[in-house]
Amino acid sequence: YPAITYQVHQSVLESHQSKLISDEQVDAVAAAGEANVNRKHGILLAYDVGVGKSRIAAGIALDWLSQGHANRILLTTKGENNIQDLIREFNIVGGGKFPFSIVQGKAFKEVKKDVEADIPKQDKAVYVVDLPNLAPYTPAIRRLGIDALIGDEAHLFSNLQDQTNKVAAAWKTIHKVLIQAEGKFVYLTATPATIITDLE
Repeated sequence: YPAITYQVHQSVLESHQSKLISDEQVDAVAAAGEANVNRKHGILLAYDVGVGKSRIAAGIALDWLSQGHANRILLTTKGENNIQDLIREFNIVGGGKFPFSIVQGKAFKEVKKDVEADIPKQDKAVYVVDLPNLAPYTPAIRRLGIDALIGDEAHLFSNLQDQTNKVAAAWKTIHKVLIQAEGKFVYLTATPATIITDLE
């Protein structure tokens, strides 16, 4: 595989120097940048439990927002109970406070009841939505103008293209919007497959 030439932002390097993120996590940030910025395609990052995928996600968001490679990032995770854990890890990587806005979808519950309601737009922001709420938030997410997706627990997206439930429909819609916008994709998981044919 060709060498990675992507240069991560100084803020990520400073977090690394402060031992807030590890060598492996910085390598993952660089790999995500190499794939999405230099090679113009998404990436699946499969790391074992304990490597720190939340901090990888935080490092990628910090890097892309700092360098202007993304403006509004959608971060999806398994459930509402995971959101606070993610925010805590983002703040750690940020040296105590993540330097960009983190917007929780659940803070705008009216969006679930009214398809015309909007989530307030912010530049240089990460929007966090758990998968069970992805479908009701999709109309508002489409109007946000997101330009990057970081999918935590990405094994939950497996084979969604062949399914017809609400989460699958939401994922397909968001994926299509991002592809049309030449957006960026990172999927993070410890379990990318259960059998080898899943990777074909």
